[in-house]
Amino acid sequence: MLVTDYPLTAICRVLGLPRSSWYYAPQAAAETELKAAINQIAAQFPTYGSRRVMHQLRRMPAPGGPAGWRRVRCLMRELGLVRRRKPTTRRTTNSEHHFPRFENLLAGLIDDVYQTKRIHSALGFLTPSEFAARWAAAG
Repeated sequence: MLVTDYPLTAICRVLGLPRSSWYYAPQAAAETELKAAINQIAAQFPTYGSRRVMHQLRRMPAPGGPAGWRRVRCLMRELGLVRRRKPTTRRTTNSEHHFPRFENLLAGLIDDVYQTKRIHSALGFLTPSEFAARWAAAG
């Protein structure tokens, strides 16, 4: 090994690393308690998503320290607690009501009144019935 042949300071200087890198030992995050707490909350509230589970975790004593919703989301995904959302459908009309249907009152109005009135009003004239009504009122 290099450490037995050369001083540690020289090796770290050649590699461009601080000496503390040699002594560093990564510690695995103890997530077993956090996973157990997430499982417990998910069993109690099966409809909760990651954000609501995070808020429930904040109300409990912190097992393994505080966890944000992204961390909770990742852990829930690892545990298989996240399901796909159902696509929402927009229903604008309720056709399954128990009320009777009414007849279309505008069907005859469009053919009888609107078509004849539109032609005259587009030219700036009155319909014959409007002309007779104004003539009788003026006279």
